[in-house]
Amino acid sequence: MKPILLLLLSVMFWSCLESNLDTTDKITDNDINYLGPDHDIGDSPNDPYRIVGITPSKNTWKVIVEYTGGCNEHHFYTWWNGNTTGNNVALFLFHNSNGDSCEAIVRDTINVDIHAALVNSVALEETTVAVVNAKSLKSIRIDPYLALLPQGSECSQIVSLLGTSCGEGIWDNQWMLLADTFLTHEKVWFQPVKNSTNVEIRKPESGNYSIAITLLFGFQYDSSSDATCQSLPEGAIVPVAIDCLDKL
Repeated sequence: MKPILLLLLSVMFWSCLESNLDTTDKITDNDINYLGPDHDIGDSPNDPYRIVGITPSKNTWKVIVEYTGGCNEHHFYTWWNGNTTGNNVALFLFHNSNGDSCEAIVRDTINVDIHAALVNSVALEETTVAVVNAKSLKSIRIDPYLALLPQGSECSQIVSLLGTSCGEGIWDNQWMLLADTFLTHEKVWFQPVKNSTNVEIRKPESGNYSIAITLLFGFQYDSSSDATCQSLPEGAIVPVAIDCLDKL
């Protein structure tokens, strides 16, 4: 039987923090503990929180989390039971508030070594990983092929800015269709949910653009006001931050 992993990520806050995606990170060094298969995860703290979004990369996945607190040290644990179903695995993320009774809305980013979290036993390039909020049991699926979409600050991907039948984003229902197919996906739509300081918030005109993005899988999934719009239009939909935008 494969060992169970317990990954401890500590985030310390000395004051109340504002609730926005750009909150300054307060991340300590990660301590990784490997436990045996007889570990009873039911004894682990499991306090409420929300996953705001996930940015995967080759080795480190950035998980933006939100919870109430601001006075005590908070801990996050990942747990994988070693099970796979086809090419799918579920990785559970637990939150320990350590009895923090403060009421600030804290939003920050924790870094997860995804290879360590899955005990180096999963071929990530072939596996869909569902990151599960252990408290609410809501999950965010990371498609292994979409996780390979280029990220960075230099405009390099060609897209068409088009209106969708419904949808949310910084430009309302104006989303971006990738000009070319990408690996196993014939159509890939970027849902702009955030812009960098280099990109105007004002809605651009329809047309073709060269862009740079940061992936934000599941961005504010828990608070989505219209889940139906997250399945439209036809094709894969990826929430992104727009880091560069040039009109062609």
